[in-house]
Amino acid sequence: MTKINGGAVIARALHAHGVEVAFTLHGGHLDPLYVAATELGIDLIAVRHEQAAGIAATGYSRSTGRVGVALATAGGGITNLVTAITNAHADCVPSVFIGGAPPLADVDALPVNSGYEQLSVVRGITKWHRQVTDVSHVAEAVERAFHWAQSGRPGPVYLEVPSDVMFALIDVDDPAASAVPLRATKPAPSPAAVTEALEILSRADRPVILAGGGVAYAAAGPQLTAFAEAIGAPVLTNNKA
Repeated sequence: MTKINGGAVIARALHAHGVEVAFTLHGGHLDPLYVAATELGIDLIAVRHEQAAGIAATGYSRSTGRVGVALATAGGGITNLVTAITNAHADCVPSVFIGGAPPLADVDALPVNSGYEQLSVVRGITKWHRQVTDVSHVAEAVERAFHWAQSGRPGPVYLEVPSDVMFALIDVDDPAASAVPLRATKPAPSPAAVTEALEILSRADRPVILAGGGVAYAAAGPQLTAFAEAIGAPVLTNNKA
């Protein structure tokens, strides 16, 4: 039976989620993912610093409305992503950051590969974070990463794959090797809140609409225009929009 490695499982999951481009600075921890992603036609944009990869991924998300993806190797590669992840968290940018890590078997013996507990660095600046410890859980972890990045208040998530999991093999026909994208849940007001808002608007003399970045992420421009025209209100935007 044909087997694929954890990197190929990630690449297949990214492809299933419609990812066409990812930003990265090469690191050996991620080699299986690079090879498989290229074979699937995912465009890997190489940069000279991981911070640039993170900023590019979030910029891609801001400009397209899609989930931005950045890949970084272990150690300094992860810490170099912090600024981009923090900005994405503050600005509600749906983004998935995938990091390499030392092999689980040698995590305490190879400080050159990391030397610190990487999840602790991203814990306070991500919506969700996880280290995958078995190749059979990789596809499911990618599914959850994209679900959390897009559901509710969008934002960044971090998925860490140790190198022995990245290189581990699984049967290509194993159900655990394939990702099934989960439906993202979008935030919405209750009917009572909508009714109350309409009552307040009906009593307003000169209503003004202040639109934020959420309008862009929700592709709600036409609805905003129709609403503004219906109530005769001017539209202003904040600097996130």
